[in-house]
Amino acid sequence: DNKVYFESPFVTSLFKRDGTIGIQEGSAFMTEIVLEYMQHDMIKLPINANNTHWYLAVVNTKKCEVQVLDSLCWNSDRDDLANTLRGMQFHLDLLKSQKLVSDDWKDVDLTEWKITEQLQKAIQKD
Repeated sequence: DNKVYFESPFVTSLFKRDGTIGIQEGSAFMTEIVLEYMQHDMIKLPINANNTHWYLAVVNTKKCEVQVLDSLCWNSDRDDLANTLRGMQFHLDLLKSQKLVSDDWKDVDLTEWKITEQLQKAIQKD
């Protein structure tokens, strides 16, 4: 009975921006989006790697784990994912300071969660 939230690539890119250069003024709407995540068990984030490839990161709140689904199985350092999670973390920290974090989320320190590659062999050749 998992509730899943599918995020848009646009919002994911804003998290990546926030994780790269810091939280922006007037980004209360982003914090509202993260507040909506509190009602879900999984958040699916489309991630663009270097403007050349897309993959999916799944924030699994029950396992406190970020699961990466990459059809190419690129062996990259996943800076794009780290920046995206850091951007989300800024907004989670704001919610935590306002005591708005859901009890369903065992841990809200996303940047400390284990990141696991779910695919071990490329299923896409191009």
